[in-house]
Amino acid sequence: MPYGDKLVAVFKDSNSPEISKLKNNLALRYSDLGEYEKARDLLEEALKSDLDNFGNKHPNVAVSQSNLANVYIAIGNKKEVLKLWESAFKILLNEFGIEHPNTQTVREFLDHYK
Repeated sequence: MPYGDKLVAVFKDSNSPEISKLKNNLALRYSDLGEYEKARDLLEEALKSDLDNFGNKHPNVAVSQSNLANVYIAIGNKKEVLKLWESAFKILLNEFGIEHPNTQTVREFLDHYK
């Protein structure tokens, strides 16, 4: 993780999809360790980058939204969780259909969390 942190620091002003993916992956590790604030910050940056790079209907945006929603659960921000999962579900439904495993997973999260 120190290496990932250093890369993020070196490329802190980069809005590239590759750095967004790095931030997303690093955030997942921080989340696994219970460092939710670090995870949230990285995921918010990754989501902004994905929105800038791909627009609001791209599957990468849905992945970032879903990951951020999971961190928001851990920090107790229910309002944001539902908003992010609903958006992610719409994107995945439109791109992959209802039978796709990712669409089903987000739908199950929504059904369980509401």
